Amino acid sequence: MRGYTLAETLVAAALSLLVLLFTGSALVMAMRAWAQAQRMETAQRGTLTLAYRLRHDYMTVLPSSVRYDAGILSMLSDDQRDWSDAGEPLYHHWTQYRYLATEKTVERREFRINPPISSATGLPPGWPAASKGVLLAERVTLFDPVLTTGSGLLRLRLRAQDETSASRMDLDILPQIYAQDGR
Repeated sequence: MRGYTLAETLVAAALSLLVLLFTGSALVMAMRAWAQAQRMETAQRGTLTLAYRLRHDYMTVLPSSVRYDAGILSMLSDDQRDWSDAGEPLYHHWTQYRYLATEKTVERREFRINPPISSATGLPPGWPAASKGVLLAERVTLFDPVLTTGSGLLRLRLRAQDETSASRMDLDILPQIYAQDGR
């Protein structure tokens, strides 16, 4: 039986080192890709959550009540489907979305109205700076709602961005308050 020579040992050690380096670099690349995917998923989750809530609220909106001023989107919106004696929908709360550009967040809150109203009289309630709403999205770099007069169409451009990943969404939403129940 013969032992390994010095040359054979050096070749085996060099090959083992190459395999180890290749495996290590592949692992580092996989971890970077995983971290990138996590950041992208976080950005997308925020935009999708915000889009879902806004679409749900806007489906039952009174189009003449929608206002966007100083980063706050306000609307009379209600999915309780109560009707007045005159056959008009009654609204139980103002729904508001606030975009905080410095914090890059969008929050949502509801402001109860008692008794319910059927038309937008006056301005929506203010949102004090210290008051917090439900956090819907983070890392938001663009929140640009535009209401098309006449049709009630709400056009929203939304973008959430991290250091290396971004999620962009353009929504067109129409109110559906007069649609039949169950649709």
